[in-house]
Amino acid sequence: MQVSGSLKMPAGWKYATALPVAKETANAVDFKTVSLTTFVDSPAVVGKYFKRVPLAGDGGAAHEMDIFADTPEALEYKPETLQGWNNLIKETTLMFGARHYDDYKFLVTLSDVGGGEGLEHHASSEDGVGLNALSNELELLDLSDLLGHEFAHSWNGKYRRPAGLTTLDFEQPMRGELLWVYEGLTQYLGKVLPTRARLWTPEIFRDVIAEIAATMDTQTGRRWRPLVDTARAVQFTYDSPRAWRNQRRRVDYYFEGALIWMEADVLIRQRSKNKLSLDDFFKRFHGGQNTGAKVLTYDFEEIIRTLNQVSPYDWRAFFNERVYQIKTRAPLGGITNGGWRLVYNDQPNVQIRMNEHLAKNTNALFSIGLLLGEDGGVLDINPDFAAAKAGLAPGMKITKINGADFSAENFHKAISDAKKSSSIEIVAENGNSTETYKLNYKGGERYPHLERDAAKPDLLSEIIKSH
Repeated sequence: MQVSGSLKMPAGWKYATALPVAKETANAVDFKTVSLTTFVDSPAVVGKYFKRVPLAGDGGAAHEMDIFADTPEALEYKPETLQGWNNLIKETTLMFGARHYDDYKFLVTLSDVGGGEGLEHHASSEDGVGLNALSNELELLDLSDLLGHEFAHSWNGKYRRPAGLTTLDFEQPMRGELLWVYEGLTQYLGKVLPTRARLWTPEIFRDVIAEIAATMDTQTGRRWRPLVDTARAVQFTYDSPRAWRNQRRRVDYYFEGALIWMEADVLIRQRSKNKLSLDDFFKRFHGGQNTGAKVLTYDFEEIIRTLNQVSPYDWRAFFNERVYQIKTRAPLGGITNGGWRLVYNDQPNVQIRMNEHLAKNTNALFSIGLLLGEDGGVLDINPDFAAAKAGLAPGMKITKINGADFSAENFHKAISDAKKSSSIEIVAENGNSTETYKLNYKGGERYPHLERDAAKPDLLSEIIKSH
């Protein structure tokens, strides 16, 4: 079905989209006729404050960053940020070996009141972040992750797509079983690519991986729910509330999927003495020849066949064990076999700092087992840790901690002071009642990090090396 469209804008406003242009005037644009599939896959962003930033090409395709913001000041970025964006194009092209779009546009929106979306398309991506993402250190790190993730989706998700997620029309149900590939592999690349592009440092990469590993390893829901079920039930898990997520699991195919694919990468490097890697899989599975936007579907069997072409191994058993079976521990083999180990100490973790800044929450899931909202509301608990054992649960609201009014600062201080006092006293509202809870805890602040294991080769550092 062939369709065409036009766009009319307020005076002085600008637009950006991957749709081909037929005619353009001061405040309007007519687009060329395209298939309905292409039209639906090509969003437009319109705004008053706009900056178009040409990026590195690959010899045949142009790339650009189209940035819209709520204020003109928010559009300013540092030269090293631009260099990182150019590196991202180069590193991604070298990794996959070919592209499947004619040109590519990053549609970036900077706003604290709207446009906060990350969504993939063949020839563009919607990259919505906060107003200060180009100037705030933590928000810029988050943007770099988002750009790498959505860009990689052009290959893994749009060009190569699970057959169960490729329907003839919008009335057919999608089957999400292979989302641990569609999203899990892309989540892994969303961490690797910014590091190769030098938008992240190796230390940041390791902290991000440590947070993922610790979160997945302490999910109590993994005792009853296999990873694949979080993908099969995506219609329910994606929009599920934050309360009780630790015991229920949510979209863990993103995060645990990233750990699984990192372990596969390390395994290939181990077996080949670092001569081969998951990059060789990408070139076979996602690369080939340069093309325009198209879809090639796949199933589980093709993944196994292609991996065996790169490095013969019992990949079927590898994925069956990690994806389809209940595992009480997270797949940490990519860390341990990659020359590192997961440890906990009182030094803040970068990913947790990002999450706390962006979501306005306070994370003590790895110490007393609590995640709190900005107002002290209990968002989630780990049932194995001190807070839950004392009786705290989602839906309550902490008002005082060790006699002081609740604040993130007082909360962290109480946990730190517990190394000496061995207890924490919390007053919390529960509906119309208020009760006091005494936590038996003396561990202090506890954050996940990766620590070098000198007994094994440092394959994680090999993974994030720039090409």
